[in-house]
Amino acid sequence: MAKRHVQLALMDSSLKGAGSSSEDETSDFSGDEGPYRRSQRRTRRGKTFIKKEQTLSHEVSIVGLLDVEVRGPNVSYTMEECELGVRETTRAELTSVSANVGLLDVEVKGPSVSSAVEQSWLGVRKMTRAELISVSANFGPLDMEVRGPNISSAFEENNSRIIGLAHGETMSVSIKDDVGEAKVKGPSASAGVHANNDGAAVMAKAEYGSLSAKIGDVEAEAKGPSVSAGAKVGSDEVRAMVRSEVFSASLRAGPVGVKAALGADTGLSAGRDGVEAKILGTGFKIGRTTSVSLGGFELSWSF
Repeated sequence: MAKRHVQLALMDSSLKGAGSSSEDETSDFSGDEGPYRRSQRRTRRGKTFIKKEQTLSHEVSIVGLLDVEVRGPNVSYTMEECELGVRETTRAELTSVSANVGLLDVEVKGPSVSSAVEQSWLGVRKMTRAELISVSANFGPLDMEVRGPNISSAFEENNSRIIGLAHGETMSVSIKDDVGEAKVKGPSASAGVHANNDGAAVMAKAEYGSLSAKIGDVEAEAKGPSVSAGAKVGSDEVRAMVRSEVFSASLRAGPVGVKAALGADTGLSAGRDGVEAKILGTGFKIGRTTSVSLGGFELSWSF
C-alpha cells in the first residue's frame, strides 16, 4: 500500500492575560487548502505556541514484514512564548528514511540545517548546526548511531557573560545497551571564548580521533594525536596550558584512574580546583582530582 501527500500543519495557541481561564482548549479542523491540512488551537494561560510544517512524504507498508517511510524535503518552524521570553527554531532537511522489520528500526537523515534563537530578559542565545548525514538503529536493547560530517556553533550573551563556541567533527559512532556503551570519534576541531565579570578564557583543540568504552563504573579511552591550548585569567583562577599528545590510553575505575601517554603537556594553573604544574609531560596536580605525572604516565584519584 502506498500513500503520497503534502502536509501543511499549523498549531497556534493565543496568549491569555491575567484573570483568564487556566483550562486548556483544543480544536482541530481540516481545511480545503492542499490534500491534507490541520490546524490545532490550544489555549493555556501565559503561553503561546505556534508550529508550521510542510512535508512531502511517501509511505510503503508490507503487512507483517516491512514498513518504510520516506519524508522530504521538510521545512519546519516553531515559536514558543512563555513568561521568560521567546524561543524560535527553524529546521530544513532534504530527506529522511525510516524502516521497520520486526525488532529492527532504522532511520537515515540528511543533509540537514537547523538554528535556534532564545530571547528573554536574561539575554540572547543562538545555536546553529549543519549535518551531512545521520543513521540510527535500534534492535531490542541495542542502540547504534552514526553521524557524518557536522559543524555547530553557539553564542550566548547576557548582563554578566559572553560565550562563543564552534565545533566541527568528521564522524562519530556510538553503540550502547543495558550493560554499557562504546564511542568512536573521527578527526575534530573546536574553539571557544568565555568572558564574564570575573575574567576571560580562550581555548582551541584539534584531535585526530578517539575510542572510548564504559561498563558500569569502569571507563577506558584511547586517543590519537591531539593538540590543545587554553588560557584563563580571573579573580579565582589563573591558567595557561598547552597539551600535545601523539597517543594516550586511560583507564578509570571509580575514583582511581591510570593514564599512559606519549606527549609533552606544559603549563601552570592555580584556582579553586587546585594547583597544576607540568613541564614536557612531567608534573603534578593537587585538588579535588590529584595526580602525579612522569614522562606521560599519570596516576590520579578523585576525592
